[in-house]
Amino acid sequence: MKKLRLPIILAFIFVLINESQAMNEKNYLEDEKFKIVFVSSSWSLKSDWLDEIKNKWGATGVSLFIPWIQNEPVEGKFDFRRLDSNLSLIKNQGLDINIRIPMGFEYPEWITKNADNKFSKNDYQLNKQGEIFKTDYVPTGVLNFASETSKNCMLNYLTAIVKHFNELRESGYDIKEIVPSVDPDAEFEYTSGFMLGYSSFEKNLFRNYLTRKYNNDVNLLNFKWKASFKNFEEIDPAIYNWEKASLQNYNISAGRYDWMKFRTASLKSFIDECAQVIHSYNFKMGLQLGSICDEYIEYRGWYDPTSLLENVDAVRVADIAEYRPNFNFSADYLRTLCNYWSERKNKKISFSSESNWAGYPKPHGYSPERLCSDWDSQLKSYYEKGSDAHYVMGWYLDWNTLNKIKAFGEGEYKNWRTTLNEFSNKNRIKVKYDKAVYLSSDYAFYFGNIHTDTTIDKNYYLKFKLYNSIVPRFQYKENERNYDNHSDILTNYILENSPEVLNNYSTFSFTLSSEVIPNTAYANLIAANYTAKFMNGTEWSSSSGSTQTVVNPGKYNEYKNTRNNKILINKMFK
Repeated sequence: MKKLRLPIILAFIFVLINESQAMNEKNYLEDEKFKIVFVSSSWSLKSDWLDEIKNKWGATGVSLFIPWIQNEPVEGKFDFRRLDSNLSLIKNQGLDINIRIPMGFEYPEWITKNADNKFSKNDYQLNKQGEIFKTDYVPTGVLNFASETSKNCMLNYLTAIVKHFNELRESGYDIKEIVPSVDPDAEFEYTSGFMLGYSSFEKNLFRNYLTRKYNNDVNLLNFKWKASFKNFEEIDPAIYNWEKASLQNYNISAGRYDWMKFRTASLKSFIDECAQVIHSYNFKMGLQLGSICDEYIEYRGWYDPTSLLENVDAVRVADIAEYRPNFNFSADYLRTLCNYWSERKNKKISFSSESNWAGYPKPHGYSPERLCSDWDSQLKSYYEKGSDAHYVMGWYLDWNTLNKIKAFGEGEYKNWRTTLNEFSNKNRIKVKYDKAVYLSSDYAFYFGNIHTDTTIDKNYYLKFKLYNSIVPRFQYKENERNYDNHSDILTNYILENSPEVLNNYSTFSFTLSSEVIPNTAYANLIAANYTAKFMNGTEWSSSSGSTQTVVNPGKYNEYKNTRNNKILINKMFK
């Protein structure tokens, strides 16, 4: 009998390994390589800098900022000589060309001077006081894509420059990706860090949105909002404290829910219009979203970003060093959303992250040792999740001369250079998980997405509430986990529009965020005929039409009304 034990043990181990591989598939793609892309500005691109990043830092491509002010000195008159010169430098180095087009800022003087009075205050992004949003980076304001005047100018510029890229194809130029942006942080979103969107255009569009949603019935809106408006024209989003980050500060909090949904829909509409221009010339469009899980997402225009990705070909996020505890979560979150739309659009949608510069952040700066460690973790987390690239931001800045980047590579940032070279043109990974967790982003709407402080190697980092809400299975037991860094992350949008995705998983877990779940997502879960674990360990079982075995996965619906299961289920199945 003793002689049989080893074969039996080996066979058992073999079965476990096969089961593990079946649950978490990771395949290397021989024909798809991982790219290292350095971001640069058209103002400062130099051939010797390109030579250095290619031969010493593993660069496979450049993402080139091309400011509007350089290319359209007179309205409708374009001058692409500087752009073409920069493109030639990149092409001659054999590097991939990616493009970023700031559109809502760094615009030409004919907009700034406004000699023909074409632009009014409402053609810019306004704060709640109705004033043009200005900072040191954007001293003249950010153009408003809700304004037809501003939007048409931006789209006309985008069309002209994309058309020019199309003409350059005959000369052997291959533009890999075009990323338009309307934010001074080069992120395609509302201006991050501030709640904007209070122009007369947005207020009127919001009222129209509400009129459609509530079938022109203000009484229905009053019932949902617990308000007493006489008509839709009375509604003014600037006076309810909706720019605050905490629920207790809101007036008519249910109205803010609709306001945020409207902002997401407006942002998506402009993204889709840009995608239409870029795709009309058969180029790929990238989307730059900052972080998809930090405390600024509501200012960027969403809680659930799923819908924004529908018509793009790539998504680039910029998770800064302080977000290290969230890297795996962010990568899984983004990978899930890209895969969701890839399957529905029958095309590949890529994703990546972007790291910062030496000395980040000013003025105090983190140590080079810490930054190299954080960036290494960031790159590897995304690579292991199937990312197609890593973007390196800020290494072209004026203080970062050629001599300095050479010194960095031989000195205190040598480890970062080693990492970039190690992963440059490495075979990409395709990841598929057999398990998923539910992330209700409405949780952040009601409870805030504030960060908690944490430490790694005695360094200070941030961990966000959305991330915290999906980790513990038991509310007060940190070691009992739903999300284990190896799961798909399903959003409200996915469950509301495509509940059939649940068939892709053998394990599906609710989370603390499930406390707030929209009625439509809730109804789809009940009808989906599956079994899942709720965050407190109880079972959720359902069979189509049954009300007998349902365990409530959340207390509240989208307006934070306490859900009455019996009434809701009767409505669904009658």
